[in-house]
Amino acid sequence: MGILNGPRINFWGGIQTNVCTTNNLSTEAEIKILDVVAAQVNAACTLTDDQIISKFRTSDEVNNWNYYGDHLVDTVEVTVSSQGTPGNVVTNGDLAGLPVYLLGSIDPTTGQGPFFGAVMVDLDPTSARTTQIFAGGLMIGDPKNPTLHIQHNTFAPNLNTAPRLDKGCPDSPGSSAFSGTFQMSFPKSSVVAYDTGNSLIAGMMNDAAVVGIVLHFSMFEMAPYLTTADLGAAYAANQNPSNPSGGHIVGTIGAQYAGEYDQCPPGRLIQNVAEYFAPFATYPTGYAEVNASENCLSIDTVNLFMKSAFRSDRTAFTDPVAPNTDLGPLTLYAGSNALTAVDASTIGYDLYTDYYLYGGIMDIPVTSSQQTLLAQNPIVLLPQGKTSLSDAVAQESPVRVSSNDVTVYLEGTAPRTVDFTITYLGGPLQEAITLPLGSGTAGALDSPGFLGFPPSVTVAAGASSFSVSVAQDANDSAGFEYLGIASAEAYQLFVYFRKYPVQNFGLTDGDPIPWMTAYNGALRYYYVTFPAMSMRIPLNDEGSIKAMGPQIMARLSDLYRPTTLYMPIVRSMTPSQVHLMNCFLTDGIWKAPVTLQLLTSSEPPVINTKVALSNIWTAQGPANAS
Repeated sequence: MGILNGPRINFWGGIQTNVCTTNNLSTEAEIKILDVVAAQVNAACTLTDDQIISKFRTSDEVNNWNYYGDHLVDTVEVTVSSQGTPGNVVTNGDLAGLPVYLLGSIDPTTGQGPFFGAVMVDLDPTSARTTQIFAGGLMIGDPKNPTLHIQHNTFAPNLNTAPRLDKGCPDSPGSSAFSGTFQMSFPKSSVVAYDTGNSLIAGMMNDAAVVGIVLHFSMFEMAPYLTTADLGAAYAANQNPSNPSGGHIVGTIGAQYAGEYDQCPPGRLIQNVAEYFAPFATYPTGYAEVNASENCLSIDTVNLFMKSAFRSDRTAFTDPVAPNTDLGPLTLYAGSNALTAVDASTIGYDLYTDYYLYGGIMDIPVTSSQQTLLAQNPIVLLPQGKTSLSDAVAQESPVRVSSNDVTVYLEGTAPRTVDFTITYLGGPLQEAITLPLGSGTAGALDSPGFLGFPPSVTVAAGASSFSVSVAQDANDSAGFEYLGIASAEAYQLFVYFRKYPVQNFGLTDGDPIPWMTAYNGALRYYYVTFPAMSMRIPLNDEGSIKAMGPQIMARLSDLYRPTTLYMPIVRSMTPSQVHLMNCFLTDGIWKAPVTLQLLTSSEPPVINTKVALSNIWTAQGPANAS
């Protein structure tokens, strides 16, 4: 269902992410300065604030290409490019050309706003797998008279970090060669206004089966405006520019139906098996659904096909997207059964040049007998004239595991249950399967080893869901760790955890809190790593902090946490640090917390992927399908 089997409003354009990158640790020297787990400057670091800032303003520090970023995400010249229903999508509809915006949040205290825009943060700043975009709403059309206006706090996880270009941008972070897929959903009740005269939008609003509006998109060719040399020259001239990363965005707005995840797209999992990126253990990924009522197979292809190189002008990210690598006409297979050609004559547009105008979704006509074959066999795309699955461009992972409960913030030792759905060729399991479990770290830091879990989980035939109970060691370990469901091919679904440390800052109940204890314990880390915060409030100035006390306490509260207005935006301040600031800003006396708190965030569903079931492939098609 969702964007594949329901109404679609497709869009494309540019997107700009102004993330602050100072805490993206990867070198031993950086790790000696910052403790990103505790969100503090390391106690062993002897550098002064000014010395640390001077170091972070050095442009040849690989992770500091945007020291002055504020984490805002902006759509840039994003407009509707096509609209319709599966098999009937047109580029000349009444929505064509209307702007699309991601909105910031309404202030939960004053009711004013929306303010600013969406924000991008990482659960683990040292990893590329845990990026999240928090938003307060969505809008199509003129802000003074919007065609669709939604106001609701939600988030979009990075579902699939995978290679997108054969060659990225020189003098740019590695992200320039990769894509990320994101999805967020808004309940129907959060629609503030819509054009009742627009049949597509009104149809969704009046359809009792539709429970919300889903936004699904991919970002790729992301690169900062300034090169390392440009940034170094600006710093040498005592300028402090932000250096946001800009790239292309292609996506779809559609209907969310009952039972569908908010952040995890439904459908069968398709992978570009020719492009495997070992450090991430991932393939470029898409999703597919058979639409029986329209007699078509719909496939989200934005990330399935590669581009040969980065755009010629790094700042021209609002220009039309350059073509994908031309693989020629393709043939759709169901296992070893050839079904139909996949080219402009069947899908209605050029697969490699015009895909972005259609949200990257292609609708392939299939007959009822072909639909039966697709229900019984994996989906495969082969170059025309090829018959061996070893030549496949893309093929389905028969078993898909997904979840809406994949990124979790923790404090304390409370156990956690993680719920999953599991499908085989889009339906229930046909036979029992045992999935091995493991853990590790997805970023630069060592795994803290605080998770406890069984070595494997067995899911019975006919099942469509399962759960895993996750315990926490009753020690002081904290940090970033994942629970992985791994196949024999090491392709994994990661469930990411951030466990906050419990801190007392050398204080006992009733102790007065000196300014330097509050500063070193909770504020210094952000003063040296996130200067955009100090542009609003000087974090190293006691008078300013106390004068802004009520506002600071509000922005640190659970009321603001789901919003784009929460501070710090990066959500790395520990509950102990929040408690320290509250104590300091009220009566200046430390009060030991009565209980430990379990925090779960509205965070990313990540997608599993290629479970190696050679016996299933042997039963359903050639044994060399891998």
